[in-house]
Amino acid sequence: MALVDGTKLTGMMKVWVYQHMVASKMSWGLMIHDIPPSWVDENIQPLVDRMLKKWTGLARAANTNIFYRAKKHYGLHLTHMVDFTKRLQVIRCHLLKHSKDPRVVEVYRAKEARHAAEVDSLRMRWRPTKALSKAEAAVAHQKVVGTACVGRQGLGYGVRQRTTTSDPRQEHRKSVCHQLELEAENLRYVEESDHIVQGGWQRWQELAAADLSWNRLLYTLSPDAVKFMLNATMDTCPSPANLERWKQIHLGRCELCGSLSGNLQHILNVCSVALRTHRYTWRHDSVLKIVEQYVQIAVNRAKALRKKGGRPTHTINFVKVGDPKCAKKKLKARPETVLEEADDWQTVFDLRYDEQGAKHKMSFPVEVLATTLMPDGVIWSSQQKQIILLELSVSWEENHVAANLRKKLRYEQLEALLAGQGWKVQRFEFEVGSRGYLSPTVSKMLKALGLNRQEAKSARGRMENTAVLCSYIIFTSRKSPLWHQTTLMAAHMLSADN
Repeated sequence: MALVDGTKLTGMMKVWVYQHMVASKMSWGLMIHDIPPSWVDENIQPLVDRMLKKWTGLARAANTNIFYRAKKHYGLHLTHMVDFTKRLQVIRCHLLKHSKDPRVVEVYRAKEARHAAEVDSLRMRWRPTKALSKAEAAVAHQKVVGTACVGRQGLGYGVRQRTTTSDPRQEHRKSVCHQLELEAENLRYVEESDHIVQGGWQRWQELAAADLSWNRLLYTLSPDAVKFMLNATMDTCPSPANLERWKQIHLGRCELCGSLSGNLQHILNVCSVALRTHRYTWRHDSVLKIVEQYVQIAVNRAKALRKKGGRPTHTINFVKVGDPKCAKKKLKARPETVLEEADDWQTVFDLRYDEQGAKHKMSFPVEVLATTLMPDGVIWSSQQKQIILLELSVSWEENHVAANLRKKLRYEQLEALLAGQGWKVQRFEFEVGSRGYLSPTVSKMLKALGLNRQEAKSARGRMENTAVLCSYIIFTSRKSPLWHQTTLMAAHMLSADN
C-alpha cells in the first residue's frame, strides 16, 4: 500500500491497483493460513480504510462503508479485507469438506469438531467451519424456495442463477460465496440505517444505481468530480452545516443567502440567491440539452424509417440440432415507439438563449394550442394528432417522488385541453438527481422514444455526468456571488466533455 501510495497515479488509479492487484496478491496467504479475521480487522483493515480515504478524498468523518457496499446500494463494491479473509477461509474449508479423498474429509471433520468446541467455550469467536455450515444451510433453503417475487414485479420476474460450469461442487462453492457476500452486505446496510445524515441514501425511493464503472471513474470524471460525487452521496461535503457539526465553525449559515440551514441540500437545490442567479436553471438546461439531442436522434430515425415503409419483417432462421453456426445471442431490436407512426414530427424545447446568455421563455406551439403553459420539451405530429410532453426535474434525490407528482399535477389541465381538441397526449415527467442519480422514469422515457440499449445507456451516462459536474460547479461557487463568469467557464467545460 505504501508503494502504491508513492506513485504518481491519480487517486482512483491507486484504488484500481488495490482492487485488482493488492487484494489478489494477499489472497493466497489469507487462504492457506489460519489468520484470525480479528487480526485483519485490527492491523490491515484500518490501513486500507485510511489509504482509500486519502486516494478518493472522502471526508475524515465519513463512514467507509461506501467503499465496500454493493453498487445497487450506491457503493464502489471494493474488497473489504475482513470479509475477504472470511470468504477465502470458507472456500478452503469447502474444498476440504467436499474433497474426493476421504482422508482429506477426515481432516475437515476433525477441524470442524475442534472449531465447535472453541465456539462453545468462546461464544462470539468466528470459525470458518461454522460459517460454512450456516451458508450451506442458507443455500439449501434458497434452492427449495426458488426465486421469490419481490416488490411490484410480476410473476416469474427476477434474477436466476445460471450454471457456468459442469462441476457441481464448483457451482455450490460459488453459491456459498454469494451467500457470504449477501450476509456481509446486509450487515453494512443495517449499520448505515443508524446514520441519519450519511445513511440518507436509504431513503431514496427506487433510484437507479449510478454508473460506477472503472471507465467512468478513471477517465470520464476528474479526480475532483469523483471526490465530490462520493462525498455528496454520503452528505459529507464541507458544507457550512457539516463544518458546524465537525466543530470547525460556530454557525453553519449559507454564505450566499444567510439561511441557517446551510447543508448540501440547501446549496444544491434550495438557496434563494442561487435560484435568483439562475444556477439551478443552468444545471437543468445543461441536462435538458442532452435530452434534446437524443430526442432529435429518435425523431430523425423514425422519420427515415417511416419513409422506407416501416420496420422490415424479421424471419426466423431455423438451425439444425448440433449446428455450430447457431447464434446464441438474442436479436437486439429497438423498442417500438409512436414516433414511427408519422413522418412530420416537430420538436421544440425551452432552451432559447440570446447572444448575451440571457434565457427567453419559449411559447407552446401555436398551431397546436394557445396557452401560457410550456413544458421543457414538446414533440408533435399534425398528421396523426399526437403530441408528447417532456418535463425534466433536477431535484434532491430524496424528493424525486414529490417532484414527479408536482409536475404531473401542473400539466393535467394542459393534457385535458389537448385531449378536448382531439390530440392523443403522452406525458413523461422524469427526474435527474442533483448528485447524478437517475429516477427509473428516465429509462421509461428513453425506451418510449425508441432508443436501443446502447443509446439509452449513453444518454443516462451523459445525464449523470452533466448533473454531477454542474452541481460540483454550484457547490464550489457557494461563496461567490459572481456567477456569470463561473457559468461561462463551466459551460465551456461541459460542452467540451459532451
